[in-house]
Amino acid sequence: FLEALSDSQPLYPYAEQRMKIGPARYRIADIAVYAGANPEEEAPSQPPAIAVEIVSRDDRHVDIVKRLAEYFGWGVPLVWLVDPWTRKLFHYTSAGLSEVRAFELPEYHARIAAEEIFS
Repeated sequence: FLEALSDSQPLYPYAEQRMKIGPARYRIADIAVYAGANPEEEAPSQPPAIAVEIVSRDDRHVDIVKRLAEYFGWGVPLVWLVDPWTRKLFHYTSAGLSEVRAFELPEYHARIAAEEIFS
């Protein structure tokens, strides 16, 4: 979905992108999507437009929420969570984690529903 969208939009998706979120703090997002310009740094120090985490079998809920909060606090505007075990999608905001039926990018007229992701 994101790669196809990047063919026609200034979006740059990366799998397992290492990012510098603090002076000595790094995070590796399952998927990071940069908008506008492709990051030039090996470990970008600017937040991406989207950070996506995908739940792994050994992930603990408390650790996942901590990672999502870190991305949001760093300035990532869209923080998404994909749970393949429950086949659900979530969006993280200042209000916390909320289940959504689809991930939406209205500025790009793009939307992908959970059914499409998990089919």
